[in-house]
Amino acid sequence: MTGKGKDISRFLRSRGGSLLIGAVGLGGACAAALCGWITDVKAAAAEVGGLLVHSGLPSMTPELSLALSAVAMVAVAVMMVLVNRTFNLLRTSSVLLGGLYLLMQCSVPEVSARFVPGTALALLALTVIALLYSCYQRPDRTQTVFLAFFLCTAASMVQAAALIYLPVLLAGCIQMRSFTVRSVVGATLGVVTPFWLLLGFYPEGFRGLYLPDVWFSPSMFLTGDFLSPLAATVAFLLVWCTIMLMHNLYRVYSYNARARALNGLMASMTVATMVLAVVCFGAPDSYLPPLMCFTAIQTALFFRINYERRSYIWVLSLAGVCAVLYIWNIWI
Repeated sequence: MTGKGKDISRFLRSRGGSLLIGAVGLGGACAAALCGWITDVKAAAAEVGGLLVHSGLPSMTPELSLALSAVAMVAVAVMMVLVNRTFNLLRTSSVLLGGLYLLMQCSVPEVSARFVPGTALALLALTVIALLYSCYQRPDRTQTVFLAFFLCTAASMVQAAALIYLPVLLAGCIQMRSFTVRSVVGATLGVVTPFWLLLGFYPEGFRGLYLPDVWFSPSMFLTGDFLSPLAATVAFLLVWCTIMLMHNLYRVYSYNARARALNGLMASMTVATMVLAVVCFGAPDSYLPPLMCFTAIQTALFFRINYERRSYIWVLSLAGVCAVLYIWNIWI
């Protein structure tokens, strides 16, 4: 790698470079919302809904929605950095993953310019991942397992997409070497407790539970607009994330047992989110933020693994595609 390439790589890995990437993304989202470059964001709402709450988020002013969205996105980026630094997931203290997440989500102003449930779902996914990470070779931490399953099940009351992570968490207990009869009991109680509490405090709501209509049908791809910026964004993210994930899994296989377990759980959550994006293709508000979150993590890991092999080209290419998608979104 040439001297200029090393300088670019060091800049991307530095805190200043990562913060600049994130700031550009947030600035673009705010500009698109405040300058009227996008259509009415309320008309763009498309999310799965929950088992109990079926009508989505409560109505709010565009300014409040933008403020909540910015706070939530920053919280997700900070959580990504904290998980990485606490468990040494990427074997580097770089905050690039947070900056990439902000840049990717803000490339779609219809999602970043308003508060969507998917941003909260991304924060939830990172939280339960951190909880399971803390259980590595600690089968006695059944309360932590209970909390992870409880949070996912409780979140499904307002966002049913959280249910897809429950089987991943159960497999994660095996990956974390904490799968015992007690952990299974804890997981079961974590799933049952939210419904038990709902039955006790709000029996009328319990009788109104139902699974939203998110069943997959190949015909939905034939009726959709494949030249729309949103469809192009989803397709690009799925392809990009698959490339990053396949490469990282091959390289992580040579790591020690702990690193393989941690990255294995992260990979499982990534695959589950990609499946969610296909099954709930028409509800981008629910799956786009977590998909972008895990794509950013896989890209940052790719950058770390191939740091000496001009991996900065991939990061710059991703930033360029995000810029194109942003311009496409505000002009269409």
